Amino acid sequence: MDCYTPSLTIKPVRCVFDERWRARVTEGRACSVGPVWRRKSGMLSKIKSITNNRILSAIDHKIVRRSFFENPVSERINQRKIIFFHPPKCGGTSVADALHGRFGNNRIESAEKTFSLDAIGSRRAAELLGITIGGYRENLLAYALETKGIRYVEGHFPFSTRVLQGKERSFDYITVLRDPKERLLSHYYFNRTKSERDHFPIDISLEEWLETKQARAAGTIFLRMFCGDVELAESLQEYGNNDEALTSAIDCAIGNLNKFTIASDINYFEDYFRSLYSIDLHLNRKNKNPESDYSRLKDQPKYIQDKIHEICDPDIRIYETVIENAYSGPVRES
Repeated sequence: MDCYTPSLTIKPVRCVFDERWRARVTEGRACSVGPVWRRKSGMLSKIKSITNNRILSAIDHKIVRRSFFENPVSERINQRKIIFFHPPKCGGTSVADALHGRFGNNRIESAEKTFSLDAIGSRRAAELLGITIGGYRENLLAYALETKGIRYVEGHFPFSTRVLQGKERSFDYITVLRDPKERLLSHYYFNRTKSERDHFPIDISLEEWLETKQARAAGTIFLRMFCGDVELAESLQEYGNNDEALTSAIDCAIGNLNKFTIASDINYFEDYFRSLYSIDLHLNRKNKNPESDYSRLKDQPKYIQDKIHEICDPDIRIYETVIENAYSGPVRES
């Protein structure tokens, strides 16, 4: 009796029952002894990329865990738990990619201990429910941190004072920052030229875009992400640069970032991480800008530069203060 068992995109696996078991079935004496699977050559190599535990049998787990998925002891993060707050377009995708899989003896075990936010999925869910993206992601952060066994959480989460109260005793907070002016330009050109058009696409010129609320929100991502209050963050999209509430929010963001184990410019993040965790991340560039040769700030017209400075002023103040505190010296120019 031959059968075929399809599984996702993998070619069907032909299995043949052991002849003794076949005889027992024929004679009506079948016992609990299961079939002995004879897999085609190379089957395990095809399932190495699959981390769904329901697809792998127990014996497959043992075989695969000892080979492809095994983490060298020197690359594991065994004693610490981490929340990685990932501001968009700061190099965080490279950091997240390097950290995944380091929280267990193997990548399958590590996957069971991590929670990664789906940026597009969370935005769509928030829209479906009629609530703000920040509010929905705050709820997901609370859920992730209260889930048993979770040791690593990452994504575009807001720093929520009420969710994180007391958590600094059990979790390390880390993030990557970037010069806000260059980050804003990278954000514009990435969303202007990317092929995926259903997640915050931009279809107008840079000059036009800088006059929009979307640009103002993008230019104050550090302010809104780290001020500690999701509702306040939503209201900060309408502000004057000398507004008292804005100044208070900037101070809150700086104070919150000063609680972080690492709040570093991406250019120095690996050095900080190595010094604290004794692990080399070997960051590779991920989520690259499709418009790699776009004009940087110094090459933009003067009026564009001035407008970017105006929009990013709160984030510039946050970035310069936090980076200066981190390095006990002047901020390096991008």
